[in-house]
This record gives sequence, structure tokens and C-alpha cells, in this order.
Amino acid sequence: MSSLMDFALREAGLTDEERDMVERAVDDDEEAMAEFTACPSPAFDKLCLYFSPEIPYGVLKARTGDPYCWMMERLDWLAETPAGGDGPGLSEAEDDRRAGEAELWASYHGYKRKEGG
Repeated sequence: MSSLMDFALREAGLTDEERDMVERAVDDDEEAMAEFTACPSPAFDKLCLYFSPEIPYGVLKARTGDPYCWMMERLDWLAETPAGGDGPGLSEAEDDRRAGEAELWASYHGYKRKEGG
């Protein structure tokens, strides 16, 4: 799991069990996905609160989009985007774009990368 995703899950206040379930859902585990999208889902509620500044209002209210889809796309992005860019198999331009997005996201959420990592 990427350090950005780990950071987000910890900062959102998920328990170890909830973090494990979310990680499995991101890895397309159907049972974990069903648990994550079940109402009520404490993990989903915590992540909605954490990501609320980023989720478009219409999506959050399920008027213009699906909040579960938005959440999974964001978690997928965090899982696939290394904190410093350098994604495997990416073009240099795509790698630079992702590194910039990751840096912006990380600074917004207060993520501090460890020295030498």
C-alpha cells in the first residue's frame, strides 16, 4: 500500500480492521467492497468526513454522482500514486503530473514524507 493511502486511512481515524477492509476493497475484494458500501459503514463515514473538502457537494449528496465510486477512485489514486511520484511504467510527463498532484494532495492534508524515503 502506498504511504499516501496509509496516511489518509490513519488520518481519517480508521481502526486497523477498517483499514484492512478498505485495502482489500481497493484491491477488488468483493466481500470487502460489500462491507465498505453497506449502510451504515463506519469506515465510509470516516472517509467521507476526512475527504469532505475534496468531494463535490452534488456527489457527496448522491445528486450528480455516486459517492462510493468517487471514494474508490480517490483511494485507487492514493494507492497507485507514490508520495514522490516515480510510478512504475509511467511516461516522464505522466510521472511528473502524478508527482505534482501527489505533492499538492500531501501538502493540503499535512503529509510529511520521511527523509530518505
